[in-house]
Amino acid sequence: MTTEQQIAFVEGLRQQIENDPSISDREKYRQSWDQPGVITRLDTELDRLKTGMYTDRFGNKTPLTDAQKNAGNQLQAIQYLGTMVPRIQSAKAMYFEINARHTGRSISEVQAEWDSIMARPGTGRGSVGISLKDSWRDDLAVAGLSTQGQADIGQSKRARDALAEMEERRLAHLAK
Repeated sequence: MTTEQQIAFVEGLRQQIENDPSISDREKYRQSWDQPGVITRLDTELDRLKTGMYTDRFGNKTPLTDAQKNAGNQLQAIQYLGTMVPRIQSAKAMYFEINARHTGRSISEVQAEWDSIMARPGTGRGSVGISLKDSWRDDLAVAGLSTQGQADIGQSKRARDALAEMEERRLAHLAK
């Protein structure tokens, strides 16, 4: 793809995500170097494409090296993001409904609990990271949520830790 085609592609994806009501503004526009919101990250990529410059966390700009320019695999990753985000939101909505039904709370209360856990530094039992094994989605065994749904929610360790913590609370509530 030419740079202009890349810009058009990322702008289209950005618009798609911006128009998605299932994604919270926090998840869209979060300002963080380590875990920016989806649109915040796409805006950074658009800036890189339009200016040909890389901006580090201190605001210093340097020209992109050949290694920093998008290759096919980077564009494929951006495209994957466009398909993954709606799946994550759908799986979370399903989990929030299941959790709300099991605990006698509203979906908005469950979502507020999720947001609170996700906003904590070092969320849950560990730091941010990835899992190279798929066993975690079977280990969670979330009632009513398929392993694919668990995989969609658990794209990050932070989300898996939040899900595990909420499951412990849900099971404790049911045990009462």
